[in-house]
Amino acid sequence: MKRHMWVFAALGLMVATPAWADREAGMKALTDGDYPTALRELQPLAEKGDMESQFDLATMYDTGKGVPLDPAKAFVWYERAAKQGQKAAQFNLGVMFEDAIGVPKDLVQAYLYYSLAVNGGPPYAARNLSQVRGDMTPEQIAKAQQLVLDFKPVVEP
Repeated sequence: MKRHMWVFAALGLMVATPAWADREAGMKALTDGDYPTALRELQPLAEKGDMESQFDLATMYDTGKGVPLDPAKAFVWYERAAKQGQKAAQFNLGVMFEDAIGVPKDLVQAYLYYSLAVNGGPPYAARNLSQVRGDMTPEQIAKAQQLVLDFKPVVEP
């Protein structure tokens, strides 16, 4: 299984925002393994649309750190972050669709998300994209390529 999920990659991606102190406290708590504090700090930011906090919350559900292991909840948070352009979340959705983790297997969606993650995402996104492509029909590839072309990140309000 190629479950090379990209975990807590957002630590170096913090930017100044009105919620900087909460994000900083959440990231410190994650780093320190203080998951209840991380959840308390990051969940409100994720709910307000902060894609890095959405990614971190998804990772907590994906790994069972501080919350019950829940691939379905991980998927929801990864998807929200991915639709905003968060590369590690896009990659992790590719893994979930390829390996049917919390969602039905869907190679078209796996191709879409791996493609989006190739530039600026985890270094092995291109390898996973190539492997998925090898398992697809020409029609599936064409559909996936169109989805890639149509993708536009949408920032949550």
